[in-house]
Amino acid sequence: MLAASFQDVIENFDFKDSVVTEVRWSDNLMDLIVNVDYYWDIQDGHDTTRILKIIFESCQKVDFQISGEIPLCPDLVCTNVKLEE
Repeated sequence: MLAASFQDVIENFDFKDSVVTEVRWSDNLMDLIVNVDYYWDIQDGHDTTRILKIIFESCQKVDFQISGEIPLCPDLVCTNVKLEE
């Protein structure tokens, strides 16, 4: 899935019961990679969860906030967001 913004991703996936397993910069140091253990597959009748890789391409700035809600900033610096399954 290729999305124009993070908002597009969260509109298609419910990350409420998911676990972030890894956050790292890619080898090019411009893309931020977030791996998520996505539990909703089990609720859809599957036997296992899947790891989703969210890639924030050309990311110049990251603001890490720990809270109960996903922080959404209207002036996101990332130009493209890719989701790999």
